[in-house]
Amino acid sequence: MILFNVSQTLSKVLASHLKPAKHVEPHLVWDLELITVGAEQCIIACEQQSQYLMLFCGLKGEQMRHFPEIFEDRLWREVMALCPQLSKQEKTAFARYLVAASEEQFYQLNPNPLEEGRFHKLIENLEYRVIAEKMPLPSDGKSALQYTLPINGKVRKKTEDSPLALYRELCWLMAEDCKEQARLAKEAASPVTGREENIVMVDFNKKR
Repeated sequence: MILFNVSQTLSKVLASHLKPAKHVEPHLVWDLELITVGAEQCIIACEQQSQYLMLFCGLKGEQMRHFPEIFEDRLWREVMALCPQLSKQEKTAFARYLVAASEEQFYQLNPNPLEEGRFHKLIENLEYRVIAEKMPLPSDGKSALQYTLPINGKVRKKTEDSPLALYRELCWLMAEDCKEQARLAKEAASPVTGREENIVMVDFNKKR
C-alpha cells in the first residue's frame, strides 16, 4: 500500500480521500504539495526516503478528485521507464505488483508540514518555462518525467547521492520482492508428491 502525507493547501482539494492511517506498513510514503504556476495548479509528489519528485500538472476539477487513479497509472509507468534492465516478462509481473500496491492508498494530513520554500526553485523554473519561454507545463506523464529527470538526477550533499539513484534502489528492492512473491506462489501452487508415489516396486521373483 502507499501512504500520502497531504499538505494543508492540498487537503482542501483531496478532502474526500483523507482518512486516518494507523498501523499501516506502506511500500512507499509520499509527501504531496499543491503549487500554482501562472493560472495552473500542479501537484508535487515527493517520495520520503529518496526525495524523488513526481510532477502532476494540468489537473482540473474532476481530475483532481481522481488523483489516486492518476497516481497509480503514473507510478508503474514511470518505474518501468526507470528499470529498463528488466525483461519483458519481469516488467509485466512488476507492473501488476505496483498496481496491486497502489490500489490501497491512504491519505492523511501531513504530520510534519513541509518546510517553507522547499519547492521554491522548482516553482521558479516552471514559471520561467511558462512565462519567459512560452512553453506549456509538462502535463502528460512522458513530458513530466523528462522535465523532472535532471532535477532528480542532481546529487544532494546530505545523502551524497541523487534522488534518482536512491529511488531506483527502492524500485529494485520492490522488484526483488515481486520476484520472491512469485517464487513462493509458484511453490505453493505446485503439486507435492507423496512418499508412497516415490516408491519403486521391485518383483524379486521375476526371472531375468
